[in-house]
Amino acid sequence: MRVAILVYDTCAQFEVVLASLFIGRKHEIVTVGLDDRAVTSMEGFLLKPHMLLEDLAPDSIGAFIVPGGQPDTIKGNLILGKKLRSFNDRKVLIAAICGAPCHLGIAGLLKDRRFTSSVYEERPDDFPGGTYVGDDIVEDGNIITAHPNAYVDFALLLAKRLDAFKDQADYDETVRCFREFERC
Repeated sequence: MRVAILVYDTCAQFEVVLASLFIGRKHEIVTVGLDDRAVTSMEGFLLKPHMLLEDLAPDSIGAFIVPGGQPDTIKGNLILGKKLRSFNDRKVLIAAICGAPCHLGIAGLLKDRRFTSSVYEERPDDFPGGTYVGDDIVEDGNIITAHPNAYVDFALLLAKRLDAFKDQADYDETVRCFREFERC
């Protein structure tokens, strides 16, 4: 299975690196961009997408992950909105963290759904019809949203939903290492 991660100028790479690490042990990770140029992450890393988002077929992926970043950088992008709706129609697992859930809201995916986001209070109009929940992480069907401080739990949940752990012992060890900071 392929899992796509959107990269764009200002994307917060740290919010999805662990998810990529955990999921990539079993599944192929592909980065997608809104165009084919290299972008600079919030941390200053230069990222070159593997492919264009517009070329990504909804039936070719098992999940689509949107990291946070500066929302206005890609707000209202027509290709992103169209693809998000297409992924949702096919029940692809869609995950967004930090400010990225606003893109799901703008695309209409959060109507009648529960969600969380670090930018809700300053941008409530970006979440029409959704129900904001102040929890660190929220699952509602095929959509997962999270606050940035929950990046470890976000990664664990995504990997678990995508059956990326060998077994319960593998999951438990990963929790001990990355959430509880025990030596592994």
